[in-house]
Amino acid sequence: MKRFCVLPLILLMLLSRHGTAQPTWQADSSDPMQLRVSETIEKFLEKTPQLRPFFEQAYGLAVFPSVIRAGLVWGGAYGRGLVIEQNRLIGSSSQWVMNLGPQIGVQSYSQVILFKDAAALDWFKQRHVEFVGRASVVAFKRGAAVDPAYNPSVAVFSLTKGGLMFEAAAGGVYLSYKPRQNDTE
Repeated sequence: MKRFCVLPLILLMLLSRHGTAQPTWQADSSDPMQLRVSETIEKFLEKTPQLRPFFEQAYGLAVFPSVIRAGLVWGGAYGRGLVIEQNRLIGSSSQWVMNLGPQIGVQSYSQVILFKDAAALDWFKQRHVEFVGRASVVAFKRGAAVDPAYNPSVAVFSLTKGGLMFEAAAGGVYLSYKPRQNDTE
């Protein structure tokens, strides 16, 4: 009886790990930023497999391969990335973070912003987005900060690359969007 219960669980695990829907955006091998974005997506999926459904079902995403954060009372961060809609590169994005509060350290991380539907991505493209408030402790290389959920139509995930950071600061994130000029794809 136990064998019959275990076999379906094993099959379910194998199917969920190797589902048919995969992110299919292909980086231009001559563009270093596109290669970094592609590698970042692969790292997120490798280190945090529970995010796979978010990537597979997302209408679009903004990927920041490297965001550098530093703080000592005042803090800030900066990162550049690319925006993908329906597996097609549509533009670039930059993020600037400013905050104030108890904080000390330096941190490097990758970040992915997933948009559940066209309306969420359009909102991102039309407005400069702000998120406020943050409390975290990062010690060297720890992996992904994950609480998988869309809130309400946007999910943000970070993957720590390294560093040492303590903060309980309030501030904001400013994200800009710039459409791709030569959109021939």
